[in-house]
Amino acid sequence: MELPFPSSHTKPKRQIHFRNVKNINMDALALDLQHLSSGSTDSLSVADSVNLYNQSLSSLLDLHAPLTSRSELTWDQQQLLELVLGADLGPAAALRTGPRS
Repeated sequence: MELPFPSSHTKPKRQIHFRNVKNINMDALALDLQHLSSGSTDSLSVADSVNLYNQSLSSLLDLHAPLTSRSELTWDQQQLLELVLGADLGPAAALRTGPRS
């Protein structure tokens, strides 16, 4: 009789995507927002105006706080980090720390 063994397939690391909004230069963002609002949208339909607004804000966000990603810590990486730091980091540590990609 052969016993079933769990698959040796390892679960892929989950990618965490985030923006560093704390480091946005507010003066530069305000200036860009002023330039954005100075354009005329009188000839556009409401739907086109909303699309232009959303695309413009998205572009400014990409410019001032680009989207970055990194891998989530595995349980053994988290344990090693806890040993080095001497503190129980809990499950939230996977979101705060990890190898940058």
